[in-house]
Amino acid sequence: TPIPDDASAYTFLSPGQKNCPGIAPVKIRLKNYGAQALTSAEINWTVNGVAQAQFNWTGNLAYFDTTSTVIGNVTFSAGSAFVIRAWTSLPNGAIDPYPAQDTITSGTLYSRMSGSYTIGTAGNYASINASVTDLVNRGTCGSVIFSINNGTYAENISFTGIDQSSASDYITYQSTTLNSANVTISSSTVAPVISIN
Repeated sequence: TPIPDDASAYTFLSPGQKNCPGIAPVKIRLKNYGAQALTSAEINWTVNGVAQAQFNWTGNLAYFDTTSTVIGNVTFSAGSAFVIRAWTSLPNGAIDPYPAQDTITSGTLYSRMSGSYTIGTAGNYASINASVTDLVNRGTCGSVIFSINNGTYAENISFTGIDQSSASDYITYQSTTLNSANVTISSSTVAPVISIN
């Protein structure tokens, strides 16, 4: 038999894992586990551990039903990465006896990449592979140019699973001096130095 008042932050609906820079709504699905209709609940949330303004939900949600609601916004800028946590409290003004089921936590949410970056000493990335890892994790929102500082880079590089927001996004790797003779990519293994999948 369900208890009278029991609510839960059930799942995140937005933002997604990869986001173009800008303001994105934080939308969750709220679920009523209580026997009584849920008419109010407090929804608390944090971004990277920092408390955000509490959202006070009101409505009319039958037993075991869900509803979506926007509890606030986050702003994605270049290089940002967020983990969002949300939880409910005081369903219908009552103490929730099962708080352990009230909380949801997102995975890491990234801002997509665009613009120019440098690889090598004093650059944005120490290695070419570090830039590829960011491309895979973040995806692109516009074209991206990587300028590689002079030197030898002993790496095996695999371009796999890069999510582009548009087919017109392009990814360019070039020598900082625009002279390919100044950059050497080499490997002592039998695997391809560069592979694209």
